[in-house]
Amino acid sequence: MAEDVIAFEETLSRCVNCHKREGVTEAYKHITHRLTRKTSRSRRDVVRLCSQNCHADIELMRRLNVSSEGLEAVETYTDSIHGRAVALGSEDTADCISCHATNSIHDIYKKEDIHSSIHKSNRVNTCRQCHKNANDKFAQIDVHSAVERHEKPVLFFINMGLGAMFYGSVFSLIGLMILEIYRRRKAGVNMKLRRGTSWPGTSKPETAAGWDDSEEEGIYIIGGPKRLDHPGSVYIIGGIFKVIAFTVLIAVLYQITFSPHGPAVLVPIKEKIEERQRSAILDEVRRNEEYEKHRHFHNVVEYPELPEKLRPVCYICHSNYPHSKHKKVRAILNMHSQFLVCETCHIDAGKGSDIMYKWYNPFNENPEGPFFGTRYDPDTGRLAKVKDHFSKIAPYLRKGGSPGSMLQGQDAPLAQDYMRVRDRLTPDQRENVKKKFHVNIKPKGNECRECHSRMGILELRKLGFEENRAVDL
Repeated sequence: MAEDVIAFEETLSRCVNCHKREGVTEAYKHITHRLTRKTSRSRRDVVRLCSQNCHADIELMRRLNVSSEGLEAVETYTDSIHGRAVALGSEDTADCISCHATNSIHDIYKKEDIHSSIHKSNRVNTCRQCHKNANDKFAQIDVHSAVERHEKPVLFFINMGLGAMFYGSVFSLIGLMILEIYRRRKAGVNMKLRRGTSWPGTSKPETAAGWDDSEEEGIYIIGGPKRLDHPGSVYIIGGIFKVIAFTVLIAVLYQITFSPHGPAVLVPIKEKIEERQRSAILDEVRRNEEYEKHRHFHNVVEYPELPEKLRPVCYICHSNYPHSKHKKVRAILNMHSQFLVCETCHIDAGKGSDIMYKWYNPFNENPEGPFFGTRYDPDTGRLAKVKDHFSKIAPYLRKGGSPGSMLQGQDAPLAQDYMRVRDRLTPDQRENVKKKFHVNIKPKGNECRECHSRMGILELRKLGFEENRAVDL
């Protein structure tokens, strides 16, 4: 039996412990399909999801203290070449998550964060996902470019110049045609159709020497050319193409001038009607729901980049958001890593051990708080803003008079030795060495009820949580 079939059967056997076998196969196929790409949504759906549900809501963005660039993100994207191509139906053009998210989708950071896919150190690799030959200079292109005069005067005047050239060319040609018609009319010259071809003529008093009279009164034809006869269908076809060309010209002018978000015809009529019929109450409910989901899907809290000697040993192998196996719960598990160190859930100190929990901050041995997550903002109902966003709850072992930290740091001799030689070790050798780091560490973390209950291991009130926050948790 092939290895992939064995893996499928092993996975399926775990699923049927809780779920009926019916439908599990299809669900598994769907999940594995999603793992091969960031999303199954179309490019236009992704842009609509990010803009209508979040970034186009300026009130929500201001409540989240989004920068001025972020407030203009939707407008500047739709004005860009990427936005215009997506609006016209392209599926090969970058949408929002093409640049701003990794394959984990939810790992979206601010551009100043070193983990961000658009951080200056990562931007080239992000561009190379589509532009294989991209270099550092290419990565400096401003995708979200707002051509406001007071912010970017050079770009503003270049944009104005290109616009003037385009419209100047179009209207200059139209002007020349009008002047030509005016000159002919003033000189008595007219245009008449003669046997399928348009010929220039002049009035009889102004006939030039060497011109031959035609059989039709008032028309004098330059001598010699062979007249071409065309069937009547030529005029019909020509007229149709003229109408099409004129319509396309008007559409292009409208698209460039009045419709930065794409032609209105591309927006489904049903969605337009639903948008107009949406009640104010439902609109407020939607905004509140999206606001609550924002912290769940985005890493909005910025943590300082720790020097190596202060980083826990876990990060030698694991990322800042290490839970990725279980797709349904990984987001909420990774959310906990904003408030807890790994050992808080995974420590296995053994029976009889006296463990206490307190706030840990690598930059401050005795952090005082208030700590992020311990209280609500009464005006917004959101977690209150505090200065200390970095302290996390950690386990300490009581020995004698003072508690001792149960965290392992990368400055430990074993960790330093491992990092020096790990690239020379085989996978089996690495696993054997890692076991030394996992002493008193259990692979599966605590169950939810071990913390979120009246008799939980975390004494929330002693840790500084306000009463209403402690009751909620």
